[in-house]
Amino acid sequence: MMHTSPERDLEHLRHARRCAARVAILVAVGETAFFADVDKVDALCWNMYQLADVTGKLSDAVRENHPEIPWRQIAGFRNFYAHAYEGIDPERMWNDIGRGDVADLAEKLDAIYQELVSAPPAGSSGEKTTDQDP
Repeated sequence: MMHTSPERDLEHLRHARRCAARVAILVAVGETAFFADVDKVDALCWNMYQLADVTGKLSDAVRENHPEIPWRQIAGFRNFYAHAYEGIDPERMWNDIGRGDVADLAEKLDAIYQELVSAPPAGSSGEKTTDQDP
């Protein structure tokens, strides 16, 4: 599978973080209220799909530097939600989220985002330079 360039990693991570935050909001209502609202179920499916999809667009460099994240499982999850159509089981999805997998992934993606934001630009020695002579 071909992954996008590192220049897009921050954009993809920002989107993944937004999806994870939406998942947290959707499930915060509790199980009874969640299952009583078909729009919440649909929104959860959509955000779970997008979260899995956008992580698959991260560069090979990010994926290789973070083997602690189950990238292949996430891709499988994305494929399931993309092609299951009427076979998506909201209770299974609720249980998957209840195990803490999404919250754990969100924390790891946030850490990667923070790591990339604080990294010096490519080709830089990391030292600050000025236009003034010493």
